[in-house]
Amino acid sequence: MPIDPGEWDSISALAGRIAEKVFAGRDTFAIGVVERVDSGMKWVYLDGSEIPLPIFGFEFEVTYYDDSSEGLSAPVSPATIPGRVKEKKAKVKLKMPEKGDYVLIMNELGQIPRCLGVLLSAGFPDDPNLWEE
Repeated sequence: MPIDPGEWDSISALAGRIAEKVFAGRDTFAIGVVERVDSGMKWVYLDGSEIPLPIFGFEFEVTYYDDSSEGLSAPVSPATIPGRVKEKKAKVKLKMPEKGDYVLIMNELGQIPRCLGVLLSAGFPDDPNLWEE
């Protein structure tokens, strides 16, 4: 027997009430201060916590053009020096957060908290002018 729309609505409402109780007082996102870093395993530990947080990111590959055998020279394109410019590729390595960096953490129910990135803005959150109304 199929579930009618009224039953679906009550199931959805119940799921919402359960989620509210489970997540009460918990933020999905938080900002933390890095206490220590395990660069080999790519883990960060926040201030006052012994729980390692994984780093999430992407591997990037970039293409650049080189016109000398000694390495990179002035910016060039294949059109500037035909026959001499070689297209090369390089993988970009992840720069790990450092002790004292502010990082964005995502907490999800039933999931490992994750470090999503490093806060790059200057003066935040120590600048009191940001919090004045």
